[in-house]
Amino acid sequence: MAAVEKARANLASFAAGGFFLLASTVWCLVAGKDLNFDFINYHLYGPHLLLEGRFDRDYFGGGLAGYLNPLVHIPLYMMVRAGWHSLAIAGVLTLVHSFNLLLAWKICDRLLPASQLSRRWYLFCSVLLAFLSPIFLAELGSSFAEALTSIPVLAGLLLLLDEYSKDDWDGRQFAVAGLLLGLATGLKLANGLFAVGAALALLPLGGRKKGLALCAFALVLGVLAGGLLTHGYWSFLLWR
Repeated sequence: MAAVEKARANLASFAAGGFFLLASTVWCLVAGKDLNFDFINYHLYGPHLLLEGRFDRDYFGGGLAGYLNPLVHIPLYMMVRAGWHSLAIAGVLTLVHSFNLLLAWKICDRLLPASQLSRRWYLFCSVLLAFLSPIFLAELGSSFAEALTSIPVLAGLLLLLDEYSKDDWDGRQFAVAGLLLGLATGLKLANGLFAVGAALALLPLGGRKKGLALCAFALVLGVLAGGLLTHGYWSFLLWR
């Protein structure tokens, strides 16, 4: 009986995943080609500046934003340079951006009580709300970095939620969560707010959790390591 119920739950999850992936693809096609100002101004120029080493030839070629970390836009730049069709580029970006919805499903699954009636419908409606977010719809399949860098943010949050309910916390989980938040911060500095929020969320627990200080230290260390990995070299180039 338990095996049948588990099979039904897996089938429902796969069906929901297929629905949201299809909905994301259809929306991307309906929205049309992404020709926003940032894409033309610096989303393509930033990787060009980095990969072609044009620091000694260009001065504010993409304006002030042209000196933001271009690492997150390199895959887009490479696809454009390779001559990919715009539908293929948008399709790849949409597939990657859709991981946000999978993580939203996982996070809601952790938050909803196991005894919740019509639990799968609650999960479906929760992810539907995430999908219908105006910001997500506006950036789905586009060149904007938010829908991409939010993936490690949500993955880090998921790891922290897994640990939150345990009596004995694992510092390694906090280190990995911090690393993910740090990677997101290095790719887009505004994500640092989520890293700060994750650290501050530990304060109300006080001494009620074993190893709290060690886990908090691991979280902060992971954030610093992740930020260094994705922004360290770019910071060095800007400083030089």
